[in-house]
Amino acid sequence: MPQFTYTAIGTDNKRVTGNIEAFSMQAAHDALRQMQLIPEEIHEALPSEQTLTPEHAEKLLALTPDTSPEEKPAAAAPKPAPDESQQVYFPLIDTLRLYAGWLLAWYCLVYALGNYQYARALPFRIPYVEGLFLSPLVLSFTLAAYLFLLFSSIWKILGKGFVRGGVLAILGIGAFVLYRMNVL
Repeated sequence: MPQFTYTAIGTDNKRVTGNIEAFSMQAAHDALRQMQLIPEEIHEALPSEQTLTPEHAEKLLALTPDTSPEEKPAAAAPKPAPDESQQVYFPLIDTLRLYAGWLLAWYCLVYALGNYQYARALPFRIPYVEGLFLSPLVLSFTLAAYLFLLFSSIWKILGKGFVRGGVLAILGIGAFVLYRMNVL
C-alpha cells in the first residue's frame, strides 16, 4: 500500500506532519479528516520520506541473505534528512525533448492520415487533419521539433557543455532559417 506524506492542521491549530498509508490520495485525505486533521498538503511519499512499517521490515529481512553474527556489518549511521536545496529536479532540456517528441509523433500521425485521405477517395472527410496536413505552419513546426531533437541528441552524445550547445543551437537555427528562406 502506498505511503503519503502530509501536512495538516490539528484541533489545537498546530501544524502536524507525518506519513499515512492509504490506497489513494483521496483515501489518505479522508483518513486525515477522520483523525480530526485539516489537510494542507498530501503527496505520495518519496523513498527518503517513507517510514519503515513492520510489513516492509519483514519483506526486507526476507530479501536479505542470512549471515552469521560475526559477518554482519556494523550498523550504519542513519542518513540525515535531505534538505530542500539538495533536491534534484528533472532537467529542462529533457522535459523539452519529451514534449518535442510527442509533438513530432502527433505531426507524423497528422501527415499519415492526411496523406492517406489526400491520396484515396474516402467515404468521409476529416477536416481537422486536412487543414493541418496542408498548413505550411505545421510543416515548419514539424521541422523545428525534428531539428531540436536531432541537435539536442548530438549535444548529449558529444558530452554536453555550454560551448557545444551554443554551436549546435546556431547550426539548428541556421538550418531552420535556410529551410524557411528556400521552401516557404
